[in-house]
Amino acid sequence: MAGFLFLIPVFAGAQQGALVKADTLTLRGSASTSARSIAKLNKYQPVKVLERKNEWARVRADGNEGWVLAEYLTRTGFVWIDHDKLNVRRGPGTEYAVIMNYGRHFPVWVVDLARNGWILVQDYEGDKGWVHPNLVELEPPYVITKLGKCNVRTGVGTEAAIAFTAERGVIFQVLEEKDGWLHVRHADGDEGWMSAKIVFGWLDADAQSTQSGSG
Repeated sequence: MAGFLFLIPVFAGAQQGALVKADTLTLRGSASTSARSIAKLNKYQPVKVLERKNEWARVRADGNEGWVLAEYLTRTGFVWIDHDKLNVRRGPGTEYAVIMNYGRHFPVWVVDLARNGWILVQDYEGDKGWVHPNLVELEPPYVITKLGKCNVRTGVGTEAAIAFTAERGVIFQVLEEKDGWLHVRHADGDEGWMSAKIVFGWLDADAQSTQSGSG
């Protein structure tokens, strides 16, 4: 989307979750298009990014480790729901029971990808279920507040004034990231900056620690 700015994260030994955004992506033995092919990765497949080298990223996926072109990976390991009331099912297919529903723009962490393309996701409350891949989107990213009181500020950092506060479960669109802070916009048009630590949808879901502050 025009006007949106996303900074490429720096990996210093830490593993960062990401998703494949190409229909298929070749995992190679080294950072070269002429290197041997190890495996084929599919769209929405979750990977762990171990390091980056120029336009390449070394990743781990389904027990394999190798190199992929970084431009075909997302910034985070999340997708958002592109449907007003999406059925979340117990298994990867419509023959499985519906266990809950998600609304439009709801962000979820991608846990796994079935062979038929269905996606196993986890929400900000820790609940998991399967969703159809045609009803989710990768970008632009959305986040949801996970604390009872989340401060939205006029700028980056806790020294910036509080513009307004949001309760748990409020969804925002991410416009920009800077120094661990997110420039966000609510559906009613209100904008501000929030710490990435107090929302779900940006930092790895399986690496977040419980935060007691409000940002």
